[in-house]
Amino acid sequence: MSKGSGIAGGLFWKFLEQGASQLVQFIVSVLLARLLGPEQYGVVVLILVFVNMLALFVQNGFATALIQKKDSTKTDFNSVLYFNIVLGILLYILIYFIAPFISAFYKDEHITLLTRLTALILIPAGVIAVQNAYIASRMEFSKLFIATFLTAVISGSISVYMAYKGLGVYALVAQQLLYYSLLCIILLCILSWKPALEFKFSSIKSLSSFGLRMLLAAAIDNTFNNIHSLVMGKTFNKAVLANFNRGEQFPKLIVANLGASIQAVMLPVMSKVQDESQKVREMLKQAISISCYVVFPMMFGMIAMSDTIIILFLGKAWEQAIIYLILMSLAYALWSIHIVNLQTISALGRSDIFLKIEVIKKIVSVSLLLLGIYLKDVFIFVLLKVVADFIAAFINSYPNSKLLDFGPLKQFVKVLPSLIISAIMAAAVYAVGRFLAMGVLRLIYQLITGVLAYIILSIISRNKDFLFLYSLYKNTVKKA
Repeated sequence: MSKGSGIAGGLFWKFLEQGASQLVQFIVSVLLARLLGPEQYGVVVLILVFVNMLALFVQNGFATALIQKKDSTKTDFNSVLYFNIVLGILLYILIYFIAPFISAFYKDEHITLLTRLTALILIPAGVIAVQNAYIASRMEFSKLFIATFLTAVISGSISVYMAYKGLGVYALVAQQLLYYSLLCIILLCILSWKPALEFKFSSIKSLSSFGLRMLLAAAIDNTFNNIHSLVMGKTFNKAVLANFNRGEQFPKLIVANLGASIQAVMLPVMSKVQDESQKVREMLKQAISISCYVVFPMMFGMIAMSDTIIILFLGKAWEQAIIYLILMSLAYALWSIHIVNLQTISALGRSDIFLKIEVIKKIVSVSLLLLGIYLKDVFIFVLLKVVADFIAAFINSYPNSKLLDFGPLKQFVKVLPSLIISAIMAAAVYAVGRFLAMGVLRLIYQLITGVLAYIILSIISRNKDFLFLYSLYKNTVKKA
């Protein structure tokens, strides 16, 4: 099997593997949203923004460098593990002392304690990052699936029970703490790699050139991705932030799943052939084409079903989330293009380019953010974020014009067939919804219409990605 086919198969099965645990987390989030409401949900969303911004320091950089390095040793893994644990403790101390200032800024006295509790995830998060790097470098994704699924079920069940008993925002905090702690413990039990008492500064030093630049790039990206939420929580209110978060939740659930699959599969595979540009180029082409073929219909379908999804799953109390679901589905439609291009640049070892394009994107993002703040309209504020994401997709793909002769224009032409049939499918789904009353039947009929329309249009147009995935499915069935 070619490397290109290996990536396609890896993406396909990795996406399915993560689907079960993602589905559990989705159900839990819906139940919690119904039990808590926008205002309470908004408080924890705000806190998680700050905690996640610090978590990236232990989740990115050196852990990514472990995957990118061709011959990472157990000493390397152990050294990064202990480095992450110490860093996680230091970051926790930092946020422990700044929590009162966050609380004062948002004028909510409960934020101090909630932030200090939630931030405890920083320590297990650093351990999990190294465990994930070990899994990715050895392509042992089935073990990760088992761990994440069990963790999602246990932590989700307990948090829903707590919310049902009236514990409010503490149910959401408990979900985070339980998820990270249990995932760390389960992975420790099932992975063949067990931490040893060894640490070599030389291991950290050998990973630092690539790792620190990747860490800085991730810090810039994460900060600016979350700054919109921070501004919304202050400029507007926490209920607006919660509605935006819930609207974004649905498309993000899918692209986060696919994005993790792309990152887990592409980086280790591409890193092994980073000196063979033609092979990397073919992997890039196939990964972009197939991932867009999968993502486009989901995002366009969500736009067509936006009112059905929000009202049916969350209830009428969350109606304001409909417009955010539409806007963020547009933004996330290009997410796989973001991830594939960035992972390709990373696999080629060009962390210098990676960092440079992050800086350029953030200059654009900040300019549009300031414009949105000045206009003081939440719809325009989010719309400008979508515009920034579209520009970012172009910027991410541009370096591959020179690196691999497969830049923005060629990528657009490659995914255009999937874009066209997705738009036609979405129009059919929207039309069906106009003739049916709100309810479960409406959701079912719209889903059936979307799936059938997309398959029929793929067959009629003889879409290459559909034919490839179908042949992959047939070969898998035969082997089974």
